[in-house]
Amino acid sequence: MANSKTSYMSRRSVLRAGAAALAAPTFFVGKAHAANEKLKVGLLPGFAFGLYWVIQEEGFAPGVEMEYDIFPSGPPAIEAMVGESVEVITVGSVPPLIAMSRKIADFREISIVTDAGPLFTIVGKPGINGLADLEGKRVGVTTGSNFDYFLDTALELAGLKGLEMQRVNMEPMDGGAALIAGAIDATLPSLAAKAAIFDALPEASMVVDGAELQGAQRPKILDMLMTTQQVIDAKEEALVEIVSAYHSKAIPMMREDYDGTVELITRWLKGVGRPNVTTDDVAPLLGVTDYQDRQGIKDAYASGEIKDAFELQSNFLLKNESIGELPDLDALVDDTIVKKI
Repeated sequence: MANSKTSYMSRRSVLRAGAAALAAPTFFVGKAHAANEKLKVGLLPGFAFGLYWVIQEEGFAPGVEMEYDIFPSGPPAIEAMVGESVEVITVGSVPPLIAMSRKIADFREISIVTDAGPLFTIVGKPGINGLADLEGKRVGVTTGSNFDYFLDTALELAGLKGLEMQRVNMEPMDGGAALIAGAIDATLPSLAAKAAIFDALPEASMVVDGAELQGAQRPKILDMLMTTQQVIDAKEEALVEIVSAYHSKAIPMMREDYDGTVELITRWLKGVGRPNVTTDDVAPLLGVTDYQDRQGIKDAYASGEIKDAFELQSNFLLKNESIGELPDLDALVDDTIVKKI
């Protein structure tokens, strides 16, 4: 579809082929430009996370040059940040809460990408028609992830907290492949894996769809931008620039030119391991989640709603023995960068 972005989007270079290998993260660089600072950024291959690639592609943060590293889920991204191969990551909220409770590193959550709750699903093989049907079944889910949290919350909301099942620890993409192969009975897939499941198994069951849960019934699952205190101390100016670009430029661009942004995110996804994705796949989902512009993110921090959401999630994890003690949310939820955008 023609739009204001099409004429110059087609002239830009394609992402390097190495970025397609999600299992073994490989750095790739966006559009080259002169910059005062460099940042190594770890991204999960999700729709909203791609907006941080868009920042460089569109030249929204001219003072920063970002190298991007792709991770299949939060835990390996956190491991890479602890190992200092990346400096800032996009990640769901559960892995940082678990890591912070274990005092693995001096983590700081410096901005919210989106509330991704509507995108989470539980998909079962034909014949699995509801959560109760999962009793005694093998369910593929990434241990200690937002997918794990969504599953626990869905069970509790349905009054099935004690339901006995066998949880098989696997990445969201692997869970989709395992369900198609008949190795498991249900999974919590990524968007790409969900599409592959229904292509291969048209009779598969949508057991729970986060987009259909309303109000308090839907878990608030915040995707965040995270770093460490050490990186804030060393590169605060660069962090302020990219966070400001996200909320002041990328989000307004998406609202004003949705079709153009869909084109960009589709190209981003093709470059990070989803060669068959189309704009028709992206368009219905990119705007489903909740995004904050500059004033919105400032208000969210000032009101305490972000810390409140993490506290609720932390208490849930503690009650379910996913963590042994509550993390230091006063340290984790850090408004140093947002205050300066």
